[in-house]
Amino acid sequence: MGYDLFNEPNAGSQTATCANPIGCPQFEAVLQHFYDHVRSAIRTVDPHHMVCTNRQFLFNALSASNFTHVEDPDVGLSWHDYACSPAFVSGGVLPGDPDCVDQRATRDGQRAAAGSDMGAGGGNE
Repeated sequence: MGYDLFNEPNAGSQTATCANPIGCPQFEAVLQHFYDHVRSAIRTVDPHHMVCTNRQFLFNALSASNFTHVEDPDVGLSWHDYACSPAFVSGGVLPGDPDCVDQRATRDGQRAAAGSDMGAGGGNE
């Protein structure tokens, strides 16, 4: 059991600008600050349960994550793999051969989180 802080955050009116290789550095800085603030509050009453975070919505197919390392062994990356499904890729939503979620989530999870790589269903999806 644990905490999933924010499911599928998107940058609102900035979302279209996130569809690029560098992602949304400004939005993700605000989002990581929010996560750090909430995680710190949780740790004051619960130092041991997993705290999972999601990156901005397009991170799993089109753009990089700009999150930095978190010094907490009980932090995980919660992600979704449907953005690279045939409906998106074959349907022309994501042209070409996008850098799909498995590679990006693994890379981001290794860089940004000391904890595990968890999907929204509670396991590697």
